[in-house]
Amino acid sequence: MVVEIPVLPFSSYIGGHFEYLLKEPFAEEIWSYFTKKENIQLMLDAVQENKPPLWHHLEYIETNYGHYIESDEFPDDDVGVMINNMIKQIMQKLGYEHIACGMLRHAKYIKLSGVYTKKQ
Repeated sequence: MVVEIPVLPFSSYIGGHFEYLLKEPFAEEIWSYFTKKENIQLMLDAVQENKPPLWHHLEYIETNYGHYIESDEFPDDDVGVMINNMIKQIMQKLGYEHIACGMLRHAKYIKLSGVYTKKQ
């Protein structure tokens, strides 16, 4: 499937509840990772496989950012939830809508992630 992938600068992410995390360098690193064209394509591939967009990125994210996800410095799994929120905003900008939560049984930290379908 060919989808036009827009440029998505970090400033386009709406932090909401996670605004306090945006001052942390890892927040922009994660956004930059997810918004690379090849990584967006992997998210779209996962959606075609009826998997959460995070599916093909889980190992990278948990290896490189797991210590932030499990850190007591950030409450209530906010880093993991922010990651899913970033993915949600990216998918929405691509014309997809959240339809369910999918299990990531192989995950260490992020056990649930959104499942998406193309808007009709």
